[in-house]
This record gives sequence, C-alpha cells and structure tokens, in this order.
Amino acid sequence: MNLLVTLCNRDVLWDSAWRDVYLLVVNPTDGTITPVGLPKEILKDSAGMTGIAPCPGGYVAVLQPSGLLFLSDRLEARELIQVKEMRDGHSVAFHDGKYYVVSTGTDCLLEVSGHEKARVVWSASRSGRDTHHVNSVLWHEGGCWVTLFGPKDGGHWSSAMQGQILNVQTGETIVEGLHHPHSLIANNEGFLVCESARMAIRGTAIETVVAPRGYLRGLAVERNRMFVGSSVGRQRSKSTGEVVSSAGEQGKVRGECGIVVLDRDEAGWPYQERSFIPLGEYANEIYDVVVWPTA
Repeated sequence: MNLLVTLCNRDVLWDSAWRDVYLLVVNPTDGTITPVGLPKEILKDSAGMTGIAPCPGGYVAVLQPSGLLFLSDRLEARELIQVKEMRDGHSVAFHDGKYYVVSTGTDCLLEVSGHEKARVVWSASRSGRDTHHVNSVLWHEGGCWVTLFGPKDGGHWSSAMQGQILNVQTGETIVEGLHHPHSLIANNEGFLVCESARMAIRGTAIETVVAPRGYLRGLAVERNRMFVGSSVGRQRSKSTGEVVSSAGEQGKVRGECGIVVLDRDEAGWPYQERSFIPLGEYANEIYDVVVWPTA
C-alpha cells in the first residue's frame, strides 16, 4: 500500500528542479518517494494539482485552476478536460456516474458529466466569488458533504473561524466552529477532517488528534494508521500558535512539508505520531493524500 500525494501552487517554485512534479507516490513504510511524470502539454497553463479521487478505470484529479485530469490505475495520463464553469478548483469526488468538483473561486459545487456543461448543484452564496472558501467534497452513505471556512471576519482568511462540515442536500451541519477545515473523509467511525490552522484532526467519533508539523491538508486512514499532509504556512499569532495558509497572508513562515504518520493499537487508544516523511525537497504545499491500494 502506497499513498498518492498531490502538490499544489507550483507556480511559486520557479527555481525548483521539481516544479513540474504535481504528484508523488509515497511508501509510508520505508519512506520511498517516487515522482509521477506527466506530459508537459498537460501541465501547460496549470499551477498544480489539488484534489484526487478514485473513479472507474483509475483516478480523476483537479489541475489548478480549471482542469480535470483522468489517470489510469497505473497513473498514466488519459484525458484532460477544461471545465469552464470551474474557478480555482479544489476537491473532486465521483458518484453515480458523475464527477462533483468544488469551484472554490465561485463558492459552489459543480456536477460534471463528460464534456457537457457543468451544472451548479449547490452554492454557499450568490456572490459568484470566493467568500466562504468551500474546499472539500465527500459522498458518504448517499449524502453529499462539503467543508467550508465560512466568511472572513477581517481582511484575511486567517480571520475565518466558523468553518463547517455541511450536507448540501439537507443543509445539515454536523460540526461547526472550525478554523480552516479541509480534506473531509469518512469511515466506520464517522467523519474526520483536518482543522488545518490548529494543526489538528477532528472527528465525530474520535478524540482530537494534534499534529504540530504545519498547515494540515490531505488526510487518509487505512485500518489503524492515519496519514496527514503538512504544508509550510504562516504563523499569525505567537499566542495561539495557529498556522494559516501561506497564500496572501502575512506572518512568520512556519511548518514542514511532508506526511505525518500516526497509528493506534487495536484497542482504539488515541492516535500517536510514529514517523514523519519529509517532502520539502519537492514542495512547500500538499493538497490531497489518498491511499493507492493497487501499488
């Protein structure tokens, strides 16, 4: 079992030898890192890879700002679709023959079916711009859920302190008051989410897990192991110790880029960090982490 790790905001790495690498295969057991090469014509005009999810025949990934890239189960590029209705695409999920993509730049969730025009299935606002920072999408037991920061209380996203996990079909909110939620997943214990700015993983059925490595984004669980992506961020306040996303924010640079590996015993005791796989050679920011069972 390996991990697929997506790397976002690559346009800030002009001098990096790894700038054109958007996807890594990481072996969490021995720490082996394998960059995935993609054709240059596919990467043209793209700033990085955000969400990735399994779909029939392989995987679908979001290329910043508005591309959907289809990969084989061996991670070979098959097709790239530009979704004109998507602005600043973040996460993606496949459900019942369709693709659901978060258009963060327009506060909405899109339904994509092949080359047809994308349909808006839910919006956090009528603004047509990023006012709530909707970012992850999950289909679970027939329900469609998203995470969002909520509105800013100041000039920067660091002031958005009312993040939620919300069902777009019913309007039900199961967790609120989150500081920058990302990477919503679910298992037989309920929902799990990164509370990125507080460097923690929150769950509806587990104790809060703290992983003070950096801005947490990207989350996967396999049996009794948890894998969390950590990105370099900026510390806005020494008193709280919170770290916010580096984009457009001020503050002291803080954090490490890599994968935090946590585990717990069969009795279900709280997760503890067991290792850290540094990825700073390749990137500053991770967006998604998923298990690659075919490797």
